[in-house]
Amino acid sequence: MARWLCHAKLDRVLLALQKMVFRNRFIRAIYYHDTPSSSANNLDLHFQFYREHFSPVTYSDLIDFIGNKTWGKVRPGLIVAFDDGLRSNFDTALPILEKYGFVGWFFVPTDFISVDVSSAEDWALSHSIAPHERYDDGRAALSWDEVRELDGRGHILGCHTKTHRRMTPDCSLEAINDEILDSKRILEAQLGHVVETFCWVGGERDTYNPLAFERIRDSDYRFCFTTLVAPIVPHSDPLFLHRTGISAEAAIETVKLQLSGLIDLLFAHQRKRIQSELGLSKY
Repeated sequence: MARWLCHAKLDRVLLALQKMVFRNRFIRAIYYHDTPSSSANNLDLHFQFYREHFSPVTYSDLIDFIGNKTWGKVRPGLIVAFDDGLRSNFDTALPILEKYGFVGWFFVPTDFISVDVSSAEDWALSHSIAPHERYDDGRAALSWDEVRELDGRGHILGCHTKTHRRMTPDCSLEAINDEILDSKRILEAQLGHVVETFCWVGGERDTYNPLAFERIRDSDYRFCFTTLVAPIVPHSDPLFLHRTGISAEAAIETVKLQLSGLIDLLFAHQRKRIQSELGLSKY
């Protein structure tokens, strides 16, 4: 389907239509997981496309866009996020990200960063993290030094729970507090400043726990990201911002399809349902 879409040049038509409808005043948020070295050339193709059609989004850009409804860039924005705190994001994706002038949004499970190297791979697999890159020293996660370096280089660090836990209805309040609040405290202590962004783990309907959302809403988080696939517009709820999952090894035609707007339609019912269950007003 993606090849057909691009062959017929409909990807360009649909992207142009989005730009026209929103008058370039929208932000797409995407996220990657593992970015192994074998995907480097493919990632470069992704970022060539991103640079041609989108502008990087800093933290202050998002504040102005959501809070003040202002967007002063010629092209729409693109938030490029990396979930799970994987080392390959630093080693492989970061140089490409910076080569094309984009800002990275790194969402890390704090326990994964802190786990002993000797057990990192086992910990990852038992917590639904799947690193594809294998390192001789066994370290699959970012180190805290790398996390601080990312922060110092102008990228954004956000919470992705403490243990990479899906907060399904069987989660106790104590567990929810650990995942949402304790992870924030740990990351802030490591960075030496406030952390105001959170990203849900999973994306299935039952992982968007209303009780967990209450804790997010009542904390000092300014932004919260889902995996429910839709553009961010000026009137989007800052605690219900949607992202599109991209594989580092996806063909460029697939990436164009995913950002064409067609995939948004597949998630429309799920977004509406979860929005209602979380008690959010329509936007």
